[in-house]
Amino acid sequence: MGDSSLHISVRSCFPAFAVTAIVALAGSATGAPPSAAQDTVSAELRPTAVTGTWKYTKIVTTGPKAHINASPQPGLVIFTGRYYSAVHVKSDDPRPLLPELEKASAAELLQAYEPLVANSGTYVISGDMLTIRPLVGKSPNLKVGEAFDSYTFKIQGSVMTLTDVANAKGPVANPATITLTRIE
Repeated sequence: MGDSSLHISVRSCFPAFAVTAIVALAGSATGAPPSAAQDTVSAELRPTAVTGTWKYTKIVTTGPKAHINASPQPGLVIFTGRYYSAVHVKSDDPRPLLPELEKASAAELLQAYEPLVANSGTYVISGDMLTIRPLVGKSPNLKVGEAFDSYTFKIQGSVMTLTDVANAKGPVANPATITLTRIE
């Protein structure tokens, strides 16, 4: 069994934080400075106010198409110490089921996949501002390095509210407020 097998075996048996602690202790015992990889792992595992798994529970939009959706379609946002991943259905109605995927028409595919929003990337918190920067997303038009969304956020117990403030196009004219409930 080579070193890579042992490395995978150790990681699968212990949570990442335990591996980081073991590596850090081993390094301090030998007098070796921590590596950049250890610093990165530590930053990713460092909890923030938003760390956890959140589900969409309410969406309030403003402006000409103002709307309150008190029972949104499924959606999850997962925050680690540095990264996030978000997937939700941006529709009041459930997505239609598709016939066999190979037999679905272009219209059926569009109706099923158009309301799906999915992106993942990094985030930073500054005061009551949360800014996400997607690194990958469902949209092929995502401009990595330019795209961002900034929200004011507030957490009360297990409930977080996010309100749009700005994005890559500038200030948000008709902000939406998203209510998320922590589930983990």
